[in-house]
Amino acid sequence: MRRKILPKGGLNLSGLFTVLILSAALINISQCIKPKPKTPKDFIEQYSAAWEFGKIDRIMSMKEGNPVLAGANIDEGLKEQIKNYSRDRERERITKEIKTRGMSYKMWRNTRYVSEKDHQDHIHVDVKVSGYNSSVVLVRQPDQTLKISEFPSMYKD
Repeated sequence: MRRKILPKGGLNLSGLFTVLILSAALINISQCIKPKPKTPKDFIEQYSAAWEFGKIDRIMSMKEGNPVLAGANIDEGLKEQIKNYSRDRERERITKEIKTRGMSYKMWRNTRYVSEKDHQDHIHVDVKVSGYNSSVVLVRQPDQTLKISEFPSMYKD
């Protein structure tokens, strides 16, 4: 005697399809979620991948911001307005770069870690950009994660 493995109504393809789609989505999401980078090598790999895959929020979250503004002796409300304005302009710039596959997009998606020199509060990182030598400055945050400096000349060797 044969046992039926399928449910009484037969195989429900739409239900199976839904399960497959949800499984694929969960796998994809788990691949995208990475912990905040704590090593320069991880940072460069994740920052480069964020540019390659157009993850604008991820790119923005990995930037340090303006340390001069943070230390400026001006009204906090005005400081916040300047900070928000600058972030909005930077977001627009990054969005345009990714959309048009501009120079920043091409450079960052082809950036690879080479070496580092730790200076306690910041790290000079040597990278290869499409085969050419370059460097960036990463700033250690209070939680020991890293952010890229938009003002690397502020940090001495």
